[in-house]
Amino acid sequence: MVLTLWFSKKAKSVAETELSLSRQGDTHDKFEPNRLSRAIVKGSSQLSSYFGVLVPKSLQGKINNSFEKPESIMTKDQSIDAPAFDMIRASVNLMVAGVLIAIATSFKLPLSTTYVTFMVAMGLSVASMIRVGNQKGLQNYKELRRIAFSIFLLGALLATLFAIFFFIFHKSLPNIYMDLNDTKNYIDNMEVVSIAADLLLVAAFFQISDSIQVVFLGALRGLQDVKVPTILTFISYWCVGFPVSYFLGKEDMYGSFGIWLGLLAGLTTASVLLYIRFNTLTLKLIEEKKELVLEN
Repeated sequence: MVLTLWFSKKAKSVAETELSLSRQGDTHDKFEPNRLSRAIVKGSSQLSSYFGVLVPKSLQGKINNSFEKPESIMTKDQSIDAPAFDMIRASVNLMVAGVLIAIATSFKLPLSTTYVTFMVAMGLSVASMIRVGNQKGLQNYKELRRIAFSIFLLGALLATLFAIFFFIFHKSLPNIYMDLNDTKNYIDNMEVVSIAADLLLVAAFFQISDSIQVVFLGALRGLQDVKVPTILTFISYWCVGFPVSYFLGKEDMYGSFGIWLGLLAGLTTASVLLYIRFNTLTLKLIEEKKELVLEN
């Protein structure tokens, strides 16, 4: 990666653009503005001037002073030895980008693999929504539950098969996406493959939870129940999954593997809560129909 940044023409072009964007002073704009961009900037300036009436003058002065570049008188020798802040910012941005490329690629490989199997669960979710909606219109709630749970079972079985497949071949699947014959980037590629192989172990388990929760979501849409599932998924991902990812994803814990454990926790929580919601809602509909029949 270091050699690529040093010798590649595209990398040099990116570095030049990065330096231009990081400069404190005026520089040549590589991307010339068009009418749309000018209109957006002009509209934003006018809007800020309207809001400026509401902001106290003292606060405006503090804000304006924070953007002023301090003037300093230096000799020629001092200007040569002065730190190049533009170069420092650009260098830091490029190095951080290089690190993020390896991390993001390691995340993308297992996700690209799970997307293929997720489409199966997504198709079952749509089928569940249509069949459940049809039975709800007929008010045949017992048949609705039978059809829904048969689709749930099919989705869980297929997800389990995919999970076993990922678990067995978790070290081989990342090699499909990487060119291991590339000698220049061989070390980086092997690092990505190693991280992706570990993440596929977690992906093998959350296949089951992910399949169940998406099929339950489809069934609940068929019941025209969308508000409560939205709240349940918010709780699952943000109140359970995100804190677990944050805690286990620390460098002194499990790193990227811990982030995916948080994803597993969020999906598992969502599948359990959505199951409880569907089961409660359908049993309630059956009881209401029984009471209606008895009254008639």
